[in-house]
Amino acid sequence: MTENTHSDTDTATPVDTSREYSKHATWSVRKRVVRAGFLILSIGVVSGIVLFVRMMDTPSPVPKAIQQAVPFPIYYPVQHKLPAGYQLDNSSFHITDPQVVIYSLKDATGQLIIFSEEKSPGSSIIDKFTASAIPLHTTQHTALGQADFGAYNNGQDVRTIVSLPITDGPWLIVTSPQGDSQTDLQHIIEALKR
Repeated sequence: MTENTHSDTDTATPVDTSREYSKHATWSVRKRVVRAGFLILSIGVVSGIVLFVRMMDTPSPVPKAIQQAVPFPIYYPVQHKLPAGYQLDNSSFHITDPQVVIYSLKDATGQLIIFSEEKSPGSSIIDKFTASAIPLHTTQHTALGQADFGAYNNGQDVRTIVSLPITDGPWLIVTSPQGDSQTDLQHIIEALKR
């Protein structure tokens, strides 16, 4: 213990320096705990941001040659957003005449869902297609535009067709086996990105 002298009196009053040291040591430990917590929180936030960016920057499965051969952006479903059991076939992308991109994905039973994408021919042609191919349809508003869901009988079997003229973009037609639910098709449409 050290002694401290008070100036108003001649008597010395002892000061307990061990309490001051204890307060200082406790404060020092608190600072370290706060700093460690902040460091752990910062690492977690940075890791989350890196993971998010990697998920958002998934490389396009569309071959560059196909992307460059058509005058419109190609929309495709992002794999991690697809319903369980659905798988995009990255090797299926090809161009048919006149500048129509075709690709497919497999549903949970292994059947193909075919995507056809082309430059928008205009609303009058799209309306004629809808009236003749899927006259009985339901309309669903999506982030990309208004999608019309309907059934089509090609003489051999009944298929579900989705016609989606993408706002300020290409026209996408999705043809699916009848067993795929409209809910799954809606999830597939919502999983599209370019």
